[in-house]
Amino acid sequence: MQKAVRPYKACTLCGYEWPTLQRFVQDCDLKVNGYQACFEHAEEGLFLLTHECPQCHSTLAVQANDFITWNTGSRPGILNFGSESCPGHCLDNEDLDPCSADCSMRWVRDVLQYLKAHEVPDEMDS
Repeated sequence: MQKAVRPYKACTLCGYEWPTLQRFVQDCDLKVNGYQACFEHAEEGLFLLTHECPQCHSTLAVQANDFITWNTGSRPGILNFGSESCPGHCLDNEDLDPCSADCSMRWVRDVLQYLKAHEVPDEMDS
């Protein structure tokens, strides 16, 4: 008996399925709305995207942990939230700008740039 392969993500409204994370990111019908930060554990934060196709417009939440392997640089262990060097991007759910602070949250800002561009890092593209 063959085991059914589950898709990476399925839209909760229209039922559209993305078979892989890469296909999900590359789908131009998905618009990034924001990032809901989890300051204690960055990998538990949520990327919020809207499935913008005629029959849908549902908002999907994707846990940052799904993108943990996309961290291509060093990941500082310190959280700079609230310090003088923190520009405060993570405080605004709708702020999609990258961040230059040396912070444990910086990698999620990098992932946001890939999501906005519908691109997958070269080393993750299969």
